[in-house]
Amino acid sequence: MIIVVLSFKGGVAKTITAIHIAESLSKHRGRRVVLGDGDAIRTALNWYKRGLAANHNVGFTVFDGDEQPPDGFTDLVIDTPGNPNEVELTQLANAADFLIIPTSCSPAAIEATIQTLTQFNELTPDRYRVLLSLVPPRPSRRGERVQQALVQASIPTFTQAIQRRDCYLDAELSGCTVSMLSGKAAAGAAAEWESVGAELWKLTKSFR
Repeated sequence: MIIVVLSFKGGVAKTITAIHIAESLSKHRGRRVVLGDGDAIRTALNWYKRGLAANHNVGFTVFDGDEQPPDGFTDLVIDTPGNPNEVELTQLANAADFLIIPTSCSPAAIEATIQTLTQFNELTPDRYRVLLSLVPPRPSRRGERVQQALVQASIPTFTQAIQRRDCYLDAELSGCTVSMLSGKAAAGAAAEWESVGAELWKLTKSFR
């Protein structure tokens, strides 16, 4: 199964999404998950190397996206370069079994996502979901309003949104995922990814 994570605007937690989706898939019995880092600055690959140096076992392998994936994988997660044009989007859609499109709550990110998806008619709703990320914590209700706007625009979204948390910086520095950290914030973040992963597993049943 091939899962492609892409975004139409930078700074929307695309790499964080790819990493935690790979972790979620790797927790299912019999799955061998690899993550191809196709982003220009290789954020996921550098994260993975820091984790190896610290003896962290994240449950999956990260490789340079310009190289061939390791043999024997069951699931390939691709962290793509940001801001794909229409030609690149078509290529990515054709290569993927399922697309995950993270977007933040900023008006520019939402507008870019809605505009691109409404113009790209070949991408059927059963093959992608938008993931609302970097949601401001309560008492802000911005995330709920943005989620409603996406639904009103007939754009398929994950039920669970991902809240903005400082623990992601700790995970990045340590080369681990939030589920490997201690503390209330990390536990909350891990629970959100568990919910997203469970929904993705159901949505991709036909591709496994």
